[in-house]
Formats: sequence, C-alpha cells, structure tokens
Amino acid sequence: TKALKTVLKTLKEMAGERERCMYCGDSHGTDIEHFWPKTPYPERMFGYEVGGLVGQPVECLVGAGLGPDREDGRRTFLDEPVPREMGLGNDLMGRRQDGTEFPVDVSLTPIETSDGPQVFATVVDITARKRVESRLLHARKLESIGRLAAGIAHDFTNILTSVLGNSRLLLGDLPRRHPSRRQAEAIERAGG
Repeated sequence: TKALKTVLKTLKEMAGERERCMYCGDSHGTDIEHFWPKTPYPERMFGYEVGGLVGQPVECLVGAGLGPDREDGRRTFLDEPVPREMGLGNDLMGRRQDGTEFPVDVSLTPIETSDGPQVFATVVDITARKRVESRLLHARKLESIGRLAAGIAHDFTNILTSVLGNSRLLLGDLPRRHPSRRQAEAIERAGG
C-alpha cells in the first residue's frame, strides 16, 4: 500500500549505509514482514538466505538472554507503543540461523499506518564495539593495577626509609661492642 511504501522510504533514509538492519513486524510485533536495507546485509548478519527472514517469527532473531521476559516486554511495548531501546541495562543478543549469538542494540519504533500499527526495529551488530569496550576495560584494569603497585612501592619505600634512618641513628648511639650492634649493621647493609 501507499502508506507502507512511505514508511519503507522513511526506513531506508533512517538506515542509510550503516551496517545495521531494520525490520517491520506485524501489529502484534511477532512476525517479520519487511527488511531493510534490501541488500544481503540483514541476512548476512543473521546467517539466512536472502529473503529467508520474511514471515519468520521475531524470536528467530533474538538470543536466549531475555528468556521469558521477552513476551512480557512485547506485550508492554504494544500496550504503550512509544519509541524505545530494548533491554536497557541488559546485554541483548541476536541469534543467527545456526544458533550462534552475537551482541546487538535494538530500538523499537511504533508507526501507525493505514494498514494498522506496525512495529519497526533497528538492529545493530555491536560485536566490534563490545570487543573495543572489552579491550578498554582490560587496559583500565591494568592501569589500576599499575597505580596500586606504584602506591604500594611508594609506601614500602617510606617505611624502608624510616627503618634505615632509625638504624643509622641507632648505630650512632650504640657502643662498638654492644650486642645489638651487629643486628643494626645488618639492617644498614640490607638497605644499602
């Protein structure tokens, strides 16, 4: 219909050339009706043959992470259909045809058409971003460990300086034949 063509044109403009895909679900948000862009990318993202996702249930694209909450989330969205990101505070996973999962960001947008309500989802494969975030987290952990080690070394140096300073004072006050002199000299040698 003309309304759907207008929506698909808008969808195309929103998708642009980025490596993301968008799909239109039926009014229940359960079956995939259209995919954009009309390139092999959406199917490549999910591992399907070109055109193989149309008519499939949305669940074929969603990883196990949301579990039983997925159906409740869909009902909540359809009861109050406003644009939103899915899974805020959760890591969402897409599921390829072979069952492997990969991290995704998903946002939902309800659109009222002359054919009835449609649900559009934007899906972005964030595997590369997660990889970079993981490396950044690892670098931050290493930096924290380095700062901790430097702080410990600094504190140890302060304590050692105090011990060596007191051993020098002790050596200056102890007579040559005093029984504790050998221990004070050993402390001096060890620090020196």
